[in-house]
Amino acid sequence: MTDKKNVIKAGYLISYDYAYIFNSLKLIYNHVDSIIISYDADNKTWAGNDILIPESFFTEIKAIDIHNKIAFYKDQFYIPNREPMELETRQRNMMAEKMGNGGWHIQIDSDEYAYDFGTMAKFLRKNRFLTKNPKKTPINFLVNLIVLFKNNKDGYYVIQPSHSMRRAS
Repeated sequence: MTDKKNVIKAGYLISYDYAYIFNSLKLIYNHVDSIIISYDADNKTWAGNDILIPESFFTEIKAIDIHNKIAFYKDQFYIPNREPMELETRQRNMMAEKMGNGGWHIQIDSDEYAYDFGTMAKFLRKNRFLTKNPKKTPINFLVNLIVLFKNNKDGYYVIQPSHSMRRAS
């Protein structure tokens, strides 16, 4: 059953690229009902490398969370002798469970930015009836990703699927 007050749920996976989340959050914050930020309790990447997420990161997140939408989820996502892709899938599944039943689940990496998220949110709210019976009628959306490699005063360098680069303004 869908919670009418928690229709759009976003989940972030945080690791070594944690600082990028601030740009991403700005684009979705006003359009989602709840946000889960997941990170490894032992400060490990999926490859087992050490990372340090400073306490100032959590302080900054709390400061921008003026509507109390954000919850932190810390768990042991790294398991020795497992492949990083397996651990990524595991973290995503565990985070999905934390997000709870019902509604739309949107999982985002901290370095991914949603273009015109408001339009998508409007579509999802209008079509929330599609989430009433997810076991019978599961729905997945695929989105086009654009990799912004670097920016300068003229715009961004975009990596095309063929791995060529061109500028977008």
